[in-house]
Amino acid sequence: MLEVVQEDHEFDLAGSARLDVLVSAIKPRQASQIVKDLSELLPLERAKLNHLKRIRSSQNPETGRLLQVLLSPPDMYYALDEAKRKEIVERYGLEPTVRAVPKLEPRTRAQFLSGGSAWPMIFHHSTSEEARRAARVIPQQDALDAIGFMRDALVDAETGRQQNGGRPTVGAVLVDPLGGCGGRRGRVVATASRERQKVRDEEPASMRDHPLHHAVMLCVQGVGRALAAGSRQEKLSRKQEEGSAGGKLRKEREGKGSESLCSDASPPGGVVEVLSPEQYLCTGFDIYVTREPCLMCAMALVHSRVRRVIYGVRDTERGCLGSVTMLHTLTSLNHNYRVFEGVCEDECRQSLSDGESKHAVVLP
Repeated sequence: MLEVVQEDHEFDLAGSARLDVLVSAIKPRQASQIVKDLSELLPLERAKLNHLKRIRSSQNPETGRLLQVLLSPPDMYYALDEAKRKEIVERYGLEPTVRAVPKLEPRTRAQFLSGGSAWPMIFHHSTSEEARRAARVIPQQDALDAIGFMRDALVDAETGRQQNGGRPTVGAVLVDPLGGCGGRRGRVVATASRERQKVRDEEPASMRDHPLHHAVMLCVQGVGRALAAGSRQEKLSRKQEEGSAGGKLRKEREGKGSESLCSDASPPGGVVEVLSPEQYLCTGFDIYVTREPCLMCAMALVHSRVRRVIYGVRDTERGCLGSVTMLHTLTSLNHNYRVFEGVCEDECRQSLSDGESKHAVVLP
């Protein structure tokens, strides 16, 4: 079970790791002074490009040594006072052109070498590959807990298979890691198959096989259902308290504090029916899913504020947490979660492979 982090990928200058900047050829004798001037006018730190060197040197067969200077991203360059911009262009004879450079700081030597071919970078090799890999492995007890919940997800996948006429189905369970009962660390708060059955029992026929009902989305929907139930229960309790003499029930309730998820209404081994309305979506929860989530599901988990995503096998065609892209590493998002892969990998692959060998589509 390893954490999925950005360092697993080399830079792809045709994709999200690319950033367009303005560069210009300069004369070798100008290099020292222009670096000083640009450090004041267009500092690389402001553009979060301090992993790039300011000057690029190369050899031209006809003219000999060629120096290029990195100015800044276009928006930063044109935001500079026009008079200052004109002054530096005329002083050094600059002719800005657009060039793609690595947007991210290199975390491995492979990234340093692949990105350095586009523009020279700064690389601090502070730890070995082995040390970084060891740091990505979670503690043994957490790994044992993860295996247990992934097997719950495998059971959910088998239930989904039965619900879908024998077609292989992705399984998923949402877990509150702090709500353990009956000697088990963690508490299941939603499962895809349970929510799928509720949809089929309670919703119109048009919603039964909705294209948005992926396993992850169903789990998030299940949490929403439990939160709604908690809100209704809270309102009912308040009405009862307001009707009691002297507010006695309210005082008793406030003295007890918030109710634990481990209650008689949700015995060990079951799924939580009601969540406190104080809970914000999936904040602090972990989700276990047999296959890597797609872009839609990965983004839904961002908005739902999950803590960790743990999946069994990669989806090399649509997976967005390690395969096609790594959504969880984007610093522009307002929430980031950690991602782990490889839990019960062989079992998850077997769960999904039966239908694939017959060219059937695995239901997400």
